[in-house]
Amino acid sequence: GLGRHIHQNRLLKLAREGGQMTPKDLGKFEPQRRYATLAAVVLESTATVIDELVDLHDRILVKLFSGAKHKHQQQFQKQGKAINDKVRLYSRIGQALLEAKESGSDPYAAIEAVIPWDEFTESVSEAELLARPEGFDHLHLVGENFATLRRYTPALLEVLELRA
Repeated sequence: GLGRHIHQNRLLKLAREGGQMTPKDLGKFEPQRRYATLAAVVLESTATVIDELVDLHDRILVKLFSGAKHKHQQQFQKQGKAINDKVRLYSRIGQALLEAKESGSDPYAAIEAVIPWDEFTESVSEAELLARPEGFDHLHLVGENFATLRRYTPALLEVLELRA
């Protein structure tokens, strides 16, 4: 484009001058100078709009990530007591199993001494629901907001002229 053939400072000076002029003032210029000034104003305005678009996209991404992080923390806090209760229960069961092994007694009876068998099987199902994947972080929650990005990102990428 035209912006690559003109020194950046010169382009900014022309754009600043053109932005402050009235159409009547621009009409006093010879055609070549008038078109150069108008082109500089358009190039500078385009750069400003692109900068604003990128900044807006960045703010949207920051909001999505911080929202996902907050939701993750809320979920973890809400389930924290239940997780702690399960850990304490399984610690008691583990202790009973260790004692049963040392004494050579029945491990199933040791478990039932801590908690009835039906409640134990139910607690295992509850523990599976409380368990988180190994990569337990907030990033999987960002995907819930994919529709937000999908709504505008294709148009944004279509408008931007990206070059490596």
